[in-house]
Amino acid sequence: MSITKSYNKHTGIYYAYDTTYEWDEERQKKIQHKRCIGKYDPVTGEIIPNGKVGRPSKTICPSRNSEQDKQQISSCNKTDVGALTDHCEKIEYILSQLSSEISCLKNEINRIRSLNE
Repeated sequence: MSITKSYNKHTGIYYAYDTTYEWDEERQKKIQHKRCIGKYDPVTGEIIPNGKVGRPSKTICPSRNSEQDKQQISSCNKTDVGALTDHCEKIEYILSQLSSEISCLKNEINRIRSLNE
């Protein structure tokens, strides 16, 4: 992974790209993958992010993606989903307990404040 800079002569703007290389066994050559990470200021040497850096990747939609993606989705184990659901329910229960404890503590604080006044 390296950062490369490129000049667009039509707009007169320098762009910074995150460039990676991958070996393609089938074609027996390396393939370059470039992703624009922002504009490059040649005067200051800074890269101005374009806002897309760090965004989460798109969700997988079985109707639009490749057959490999469809197989990957269908191979998800139902027990994994069940375990995640159970874990989520436990966390929600703990959260409700903490919320009730917080409200009790707030009431106690208000009671003590009223006694001190």
